Amino acid sequence: MVKVIGYKDPNEFRNRSVLAVRRADFLDLHPTGNPMSFKEMLTRRKPVNPEDLYSAICNEGHELANLGVGGILTISINGREYLVGVNQYRDELKDYVFNIVSGYIDSKHIDNPVSALEEEVSEEVLPVIPDNRIIRLRRSNKPLPKPFQEHFQESGHTFNLVYPSNYFIRNLWQNLTLDGKPIEGNPGLYLDPNRNTAQLVFSYQVEAEGVNLKQLAVSFNQSEDYFNKEKSRVEVRYYPLGLVLIELQSGKLTDKIYHLERGNLIPISTDVLVSLNFGSKFNLDNNAIGKTSRISLLDILEQQ
Repeated sequence: MVKVIGYKDPNEFRNRSVLAVRRADFLDLHPTGNPMSFKEMLTRRKPVNPEDLYSAICNEGHELANLGVGGILTISINGREYLVGVNQYRDELKDYVFNIVSGYIDSKHIDNPVSALEEEVSEEVLPVIPDNRIIRLRRSNKPLPKPFQEHFQESGHTFNLVYPSNYFIRNLWQNLTLDGKPIEGNPGLYLDPNRNTAQLVFSYQVEAEGVNLKQLAVSFNQSEDYFNKEKSRVEVRYYPLGLVLIELQSGKLTDKIYHLERGNLIPISTDVLVSLNFGSKFNLDNNAIGKTSRISLLDILEQQ
């Protein structure tokens, strides 16, 4: 049962355009222009020709409407590996796709994008145990933010995010710099020509050492921000069992997909699997550009 657990003022969010320029073996990202509102950012997200996009990056540079962050998260449960993601509604494309945990970069985080990822992961990944107690997250043993304290009690348990994950998206652009400096967390990057955007993709294994998922009856819930155009506000929507776990075999995706409910892996029905699509970052060309806006799970399995 989806419920709204909070609201955000979209006017408090500020984003920056980013100039992407290839310099020798590196792709350099340079924030440009003044911070813009959420609505202004959306108006700049328009399709561009993929060939023109790559050509400009390799020459004078190309200005992207915005830069986002995403996290490839994997977890080991009972000796098996799983990719953790969400079933995301894309308002601009009016569709649902499986996606990694992701979000926008507020201008306050533009100089250190991994801090934007920490904020995003701490809000979207909500391991909850009975009595509404929550397991918090750390990255390399550093505590992440603790949102929704008015809705959850602290369990005293934590998960630790450790670089890298056990799943890799092919053809991400590596060797990145931000204003000529290395980016903390060693992300890759993919380009989305359908919206003239790019996303920094970080990679972490979720270590649950000392946490018995079954004994604690852990459920993997999720929250996600949704911009309500009619009311001009951002709703924080809470999805019980919102996280999706895809079993991996030798680092590759399989058709075994689950929710985690009270410590038990609950299989998702075959009907859902047949119609399941993935976002464009799972179908990149050799220049890290999304070839299509979506790709089906069946096509991914065939191409692996």
